[in-house]
Amino acid sequence: MADVLTTDLSFVLRALWKDAQDLGNILDALAINLDDTLADGVGLDQADLLWHDERTLTAAAETLDLTALTRTVFGDSATVNFAKVKALLIKNKSTTAAQVLTVGAAATNAWTNWTSVVGSTFYVQPNGIEFKWAPDLAAWAVRGTNKNLKIDPGSATIVYRIAILGTSA
Repeated sequence: MADVLTTDLSFVLRALWKDAQDLGNILDALAINLDDTLADGVGLDQADLLWHDERTLTAAAETLDLTALTRTVFGDSATVNFAKVKALLIKNKSTTAAQVLTVGAAATNAWTNWTSVVGSTFYVQPNGIEFKWAPDLAAWAVRGTNKNLKIDPGSATIVYRIAILGTSA
């Protein structure tokens, strides 16, 4: 039986700002919803690869090669080779102030298609999440010279979770 990947995304940001007045309240309610589904495949609104892990960095950066990520499935080792990334989620599990993950700017073959500026980085703050979503056909390409994702904890020891969703072609 062939493997099949289906993905459901449900993200909701709700906020209620209340300003108490003498004779009542002023309310400002915000609701932003993102609901999306990706079918199995390599096209528009599709993905066929998933890689995820919980990792610990001890005062040293690591570089993940998006064309050679290994995982263990039912006791066997498998290599995941992304051609495109549709989603990237990084969760910094540290709750200690100033323990920030810096993501991006690998020394060689840096994966840069998520940005318009080579050498760009983004931060994942303590107890924070960085999430990128591109379900379109183009998504973010991964190539031999554009494949390395660097994750740097600075001088801290940080546990983080990562999930990457994408396509094989």
